[in-house]
Amino acid sequence: MNPWYIITLLGEPALWLIFTGVLLVIYLFMRKGLDNEKKAFVKKCFFVFGISIWLTIGAVGIIKANTQMERPCVMCTSGTTECNPHCPFDTSFPSGHSAVIFAVFTAFHICIKRKWFMPFFGVPALVALSRYALEVHYVSDIVVGSIIGATVPLLVLKLYEKKS
Repeated sequence: MNPWYIITLLGEPALWLIFTGVLLVIYLFMRKGLDNEKKAFVKKCFFVFGISIWLTIGAVGIIKANTQMERPCVMCTSGTTECNPHCPFDTSFPSGHSAVIFAVFTAFHICIKRKWFMPFFGVPALVALSRYALEVHYVSDIVVGSIIGATVPLLVLKLYEKKS
């Protein structure tokens, strides 16, 4: 199995949608046992993390639907002899995997507020690189997806702070 494919799975949007659903269930069950300070922290983190993931995926979907840019790869269909088995059946711009994994790590960083977390941004960089290595995205797709993913949690944080 291609190691780039294993890395790219870390940015799978469906995985993070399911993860936010699981986090919501956990939050709903554990919030009653928390003191007010911890409850506020968990609420903020869940809000920033969960909303950021959903908004990022939504934004990417809207952009993809409106740009309709073809991928640099050939999808495997019944009549195709030379194709890329990693080539998805949707459009290319922007990279959803790059956007989602950068949103995940930016939201985590917002919540924990620790400088030591910065080197972990190598993980989203590797996921973004994997999309190029698998030949399923152009560099512009990856860069724009990464910018969207890093920006949405910051905007969600501003919204949360304004609301509070």
